[in-house]
Amino acid sequence: MGLRLWSFDQVMKEGEKMDAAEHPFRETKPEDVYILSYTSGTTGDSKGVKLAHRNIISSIIGMTEYLDFRNDDVLISYLPYPHSFEQALTCNALI
Repeated sequence: MGLRLWSFDQVMKEGEKMDAAEHPFRETKPEDVYILSYTSGTTGDSKGVKLAHRNIISSIIGMTEYLDFRNDDVLISYLPYPHSFEQALTCNALI
């Protein structure tokens, strides 16, 4: 199929070879798309929804008021990773 699996170290080495002028770093903006989240389709056909960085950050901030993760906690979730709640939950667990 022509697919190639890269290790993280290989990706980092390839990035170091890139010309910054040709591939400039662009800072993320709040309105930039963070993820395409697909609905379950419980009210009809499944749909892809664009979530911006501002959406996920708002969810994370809103959740921090109710969550109290500690360094030795373990997160077990049954939600698929593209689910917006799972994204916010995982981010909260990592900060």
